[in-house]
Amino acid sequence: MAEKKQNTTPNPAQQTIDMMVVRPARIQSEDISSWVEAVNSAKRGYRTKLYNLYENILADPVLSDAIDKRVNAITNAEIAFMKDGQTVEAMDDLIDTPEFEELIREIVLSKAWGKTVADISFNPEFDVFSIPRKHIRIDKMDRPLKERRRFIIEKEGDLTKGYDYENDPYIIECGKDDDLGFIFKAAPYVIYKRGGFGDWAQFAEIFGMPFLVGKYNGYDPKAKQQLFEALSEIGSNPRAAIPKETDLEVKENKSSGSNTLYKDLKDACNEEILIAVLGNLMTTLDGSSRSQSEVHQETQEEIAKNDRRFVRRILNRKLVPLLLKRGYPVAGGYFSFPEQGENTTTDQLIERGIKLKKEADVYVDDDWFYETSGIPKPEKQPEPKPEPKPDPEPEKKPKAKKKKLRNFFAEAPVTELTDSGAINRTLWQRFKRWITGKVELADGYSIDFDKIFAEAIKEVYGGDTSPVNKSLFNLSNDPLQNAFSIEFGKEGDDWGKGNADFIKEFRKNGAEFSGFKAHNLTKDFAELLYDEDGNQLTFKAYKKKCLALKDVEERHLQTQYNTAIKSTRAAINFRKYLANEKLYPNLEYIESIAEHKDLDHLALVGTILPIRDEWWKKNLPPSRWNCQCSVKPTKKPATKVPDEAEPVDPVFANNPGETAKFVVTEETAYYKNTAKKLRATVIALAAMLESLRRQLEEEEEES
Repeated sequence: MAEKKQNTTPNPAQQTIDMMVVRPARIQSEDISSWVEAVNSAKRGYRTKLYNLYENILADPVLSDAIDKRVNAITNAEIAFMKDGQTVEAMDDLIDTPEFEELIREIVLSKAWGKTVADISFNPEFDVFSIPRKHIRIDKMDRPLKERRRFIIEKEGDLTKGYDYENDPYIIECGKDDDLGFIFKAAPYVIYKRGGFGDWAQFAEIFGMPFLVGKYNGYDPKAKQQLFEALSEIGSNPRAAIPKETDLEVKENKSSGSNTLYKDLKDACNEEILIAVLGNLMTTLDGSSRSQSEVHQETQEEIAKNDRRFVRRILNRKLVPLLLKRGYPVAGGYFSFPEQGENTTTDQLIERGIKLKKEADVYVDDDWFYETSGIPKPEKQPEPKPEPKPDPEPEKKPKAKKKKLRNFFAEAPVTELTDSGAINRTLWQRFKRWITGKVELADGYSIDFDKIFAEAIKEVYGGDTSPVNKSLFNLSNDPLQNAFSIEFGKEGDDWGKGNADFIKEFRKNGAEFSGFKAHNLTKDFAELLYDEDGNQLTFKAYKKKCLALKDVEERHLQTQYNTAIKSTRAAINFRKYLANEKLYPNLEYIESIAEHKDLDHLALVGTILPIRDEWWKKNLPPSRWNCQCSVKPTKKPATKVPDEAEPVDPVFANNPGETAKFVVTEETAYYKNTAKKLRATVIALAAMLESLRRQLEEEEEES
């Protein structure tokens, strides 16, 4: 197991890092002479100017996106530490940390920048700090290799003063002294493109606007000045003022040659940038044919293979010895990319599996097809067709015991899929869900469920002791607030201003509900941290346990979002019905539009009562999760109150149009399962997190 003691030995590299003054690169215009000067300076060992220029040109979206593609091809590939043909669990936990991913990223970026110097520390956990590249100095570049000196400077202006890192065992250096990275090759084309865009903009300003011609009386000297002033007030269009007695012929330039020249320059520069970074351009820009694109894809994969080999060698040669010193079980093992990170589509993988199974007579488990495609495996497999012989008695298989997960509210009614179109839509939605990790809710709103859920797992495992985990709160609150915004937004600004306090209370109720829900799920996460003997689980084992809760929480979110929309709409409509009470004094209970109707609610259909009747305070739908019943205003005479109606679930015994609550939070199991002494704290934290969300939302709207 890795050593956990705090390292108290003074670290000279860390002392230098602590004293380092890192200045951001100035945003300024660059020309090709700046590039030439920076390159010549870097070849003498002084890289500050070159790296400042790199930071400047990385604002170019084509260049930055191409670099991200190159890096993501490595960071998205599976990496493992193998020993005796098996993965090492302790190393799995290390690999599954953001710090390790940062190290991988910086190793790959050494090919972009030419050099990476990373300080590895264990105080007490594994950590990585990449030295700002402009603070890396290589002295005596014109001398033999053994006489060169490599050190880290504290300030950009330092020439020979700094920390010599060559013999520091905790420093990992990548890249050759004379390597300036592939950004060096792309930089001139970014500079040319920027200049071309400036000329293009000037061309559009001059020739893309109409030419104004004004005529004045040549015998009136004041008329010329007055005419120019009048033309200036019109705008910045090209203009001319001439005497009436003279002629000026204005010819419109209808040729697009100059315009296409700038576009051609821009396209040519983009192509050269992509070739410099990715070795091709058709995997990013539109290609002329599918076959050509596939050839270029192969070229890019070759580059990715080279990058993987480079990363693997750096890790095995430089990181493994450090881990061994710190007590990690790495002796005799090595890092590898088992899946090679190939850019193989899901269709290609499935096609390959079918081919192996049918043509090569290789056994491929059916579960693999379900897992690869993302299509859920049905609970009941279709029965095989009977062979022309007596059927043997079917064997009775014991029923699998289902693991019970805490369920705080009834499952939403499930609509049966009876037509092929509905089945295909559901399969497509599930496929998208598997590919993107996002959950798409009722009105098209989507949330990156997998990412947020994974962040919460890491936060709780990392020691987040807050009663309300922020990520879990956002997982519930963001969708609910979005549902409120959509429904209230449909009514327009005037309605919103007239009901501002009501809307504020409605949002508050949604935030408090999310707070208690997040608190309960945070407790569930915390309870899974330890095994039966009280020992803390490894992160991998802990994550697996937490992910078992994900499907249930996803279904709950879908149901809660649907109910929030229905409840908000019911509240808005009720307040409108009150405004028209004189015309339509009563409300009528309308049958649900759901395919599977609630028998208790069917008994209420046709009930007509005055809009202010006490009965509506507890029976205004929605009356349960995912309820699709409704009411409508009417002039029909009132009926009797239903005699033997089943009492409504206390969570929904509420008229949202009066109380400004989409549910009665105090009646939910989330609230009741929270310790009394913590309830006020949960409410306060929910209010704070919702306030922060609103503040960020307003700042985004202003920007």
